[in-house]
Amino acid sequence: MTGWLNLLGLLGAIAGIDYGAGTFANLQWGFPPTPEKTMMIFAGILLLHALLNVAGVRLVSVLNSISVWWHLAGVAVIVGVLTLAPADHQSADFVFTQFNNDTGFSNGLYVMALGLLLAQYTFCGYDASSHLSEETTQAQISAPKGIVRSIWVSWIAGFILLAGLTSSIQDYAGTQNSATGVPPAQIFLDVLGVSGAKALLLIVIVA
Repeated sequence: MTGWLNLLGLLGAIAGIDYGAGTFANLQWGFPPTPEKTMMIFAGILLLHALLNVAGVRLVSVLNSISVWWHLAGVAVIVGVLTLAPADHQSADFVFTQFNNDTGFSNGLYVMALGLLLAQYTFCGYDASSHLSEETTQAQISAPKGIVRSIWVSWIAGFILLAGLTSSIQDYAGTQNSATGVPPAQIFLDVLGVSGAKALLLIVIVA
């Protein structure tokens, strides 16, 4: 059961991440954001990922190492730029205590659980250390350490990223109903303008 759930999670995660990358690519390079264009970019990214994975575990290991540092550096750059930008920033009260429920459900606990689904797919991703354990020295120690480390590092980096994005919201309703269809992209646009937003979007697309 664990194996099948892991497979389903990976299929959903890869599809979701690559579809998101396709959506962001539409914004980055000004393609008409039609479903057909998005699906074509999505298919191209999936094909690229398939080719990289069949190239061998050594390449995947290198890409994993690059990915870790790219994500951490990317979070630092995005949050740093948003923090230093001469735009208005939301208060700590807004970031950490304000609760907006636009789901139509009245049960706050249920709504919070729905919100947590946003990152649930990552639970089938932190076990990458076990998949690469056959190429790892002292795997019986290194693989579990890698799994545990990835959890707490991702928690910290994710918390910082979400806090940075939330504190940079200029217009909550406008961000929520962004014409881009991508609220974080709207935050970038509102704070940095088109050029700055595209620079940060490129970090996200590569990630």
